[in-house]
Amino acid sequence: DLGADPDIYLARVDWFSDSRALAVQRQSRDQKTLDLLRADPTTGAARILLTERSDTWVPLHHELTFLRNSPRFIWASWRSGFKHLYLYGPDGKLVRQLTDGPWMVVGDGGGRAIRGVDERRGRVYFMANAQTPLERHLYVSALDKTETAPQRITSEGGWHSVAMAQDGGVFLDTFSTPEHPPSVTLRSVDGVALNIMVPNELKAGHPYLPYLSTHLQPQFGTLQAGDGQTLHYMLITPRGMVRDQRYPVLIDVYGGPSAQRVRRAWSSGFHQILAQNGYVVFTLDGRGSGQRGVQFESALYRKMGSVEVRDQVLGAKFLASLPYVDPKRIGIYGWSYGGYMSLMCLMQAPETFAAAVSGAPVTDWRLYDTHYTERYMSTPQDNPEGYAAGNVMTYADKLSGPLLIMHGMADDNVLFTHSTALFKKLQDLNKPFDVMPYPGSKHALMRHSGTGPHGYATILRFFDERLK
Repeated sequence: DLGADPDIYLARVDWFSDSRALAVQRQSRDQKTLDLLRADPTTGAARILLTERSDTWVPLHHELTFLRNSPRFIWASWRSGFKHLYLYGPDGKLVRQLTDGPWMVVGDGGGRAIRGVDERRGRVYFMANAQTPLERHLYVSALDKTETAPQRITSEGGWHSVAMAQDGGVFLDTFSTPEHPPSVTLRSVDGVALNIMVPNELKAGHPYLPYLSTHLQPQFGTLQAGDGQTLHYMLITPRGMVRDQRYPVLIDVYGGPSAQRVRRAWSSGFHQILAQNGYVVFTLDGRGSGQRGVQFESALYRKMGSVEVRDQVLGAKFLASLPYVDPKRIGIYGWSYGGYMSLMCLMQAPETFAAAVSGAPVTDWRLYDTHYTERYMSTPQDNPEGYAAGNVMTYADKLSGPLLIMHGMADDNVLFTHSTALFKKLQDLNKPFDVMPYPGSKHALMRHSGTGPHGYATILRFFDERLK
């Protein structure tokens, strides 16, 4: 029995540990309410154990964890403004809050954070960004001791991804820094290295060694958004820069919900190629991006394509202030939400951005996935002004700089219709632009061995022609 309102989401279904009842997560259509129900599988009767509410949206998660030797369970909530863990009894009554503070319990890629539970020792192991949003570490918290603060287990600064043994005795630690590619180490539950299984050292025989001499290290820094919140950025400068010479810039943008691009982790991808070809490369996690808490992430609520653009403009103005940057040659590129952001930045701030590449962009939020879009924008009927202001076509007449649009024609995430709608609008306005369609390709075409290299080469060629 999911209630009288049929316009809901059946978000998650799990078995309680005794396998006698279902744990059902029911989400309201506006996503401002999330109920956890206990349902009888034989009769269908259900009762509410707990309810989460928000003025913006209640995020779904995968942290619901049932203890094996106890009817209690662990639940995650953003009710404090940050995602934290809570211990509940079988009747839905709160036993205690397990973690707290101005930081997030969050997985290495924004996914599941709980890595293991050791009931015998009364411990829960989880990933979090307590020291800095730029790193991920494994922590442990006591299940039954309220006075004990969570303890960090992984010690080396950087990006950790952990897979823990079922009994909680050991874990595999995949770890990288901007200076060192991912290594894999078997560690005891206290973090002591037992066996370096994949050291991945950059020495003789390593496939990346021939490129190491041209590998460029990123610089990290912060800017202050218009509302005073801290924005983190990553900057790579070309090797052998000449004094008093100004260089073009390429901003790699995503800018959308849940994502985090700036992190202290290894990267040997397209950023390196761009920097080695004479570009300053810049990435900024603006307001609305993920793993920073409710205030930071909900800044775009009901107004996608607004604060995110202003933060990228702020980043571009910071770049323009650097003595080695040519402020008239700042380009921007991105894929998916980043493609949307590239369009919005080029069209809303043509005086700031000189050229853009937009990959698989959303152009009209009325054409995109309902659950995703309504979470942040509400319905078109309830928020017509927000949908109009967040529509790329609203600003198409302001396009003045060079634009390349790339899209897989079989994309089943952001449909090709998004781009063709923009094609028609720009054609009606007699605006010049370039297009690179990929027949038969889907949303992740840049990750495939055939279309990926072609796509990256196309982006580089476009900026070489337009910015150099």
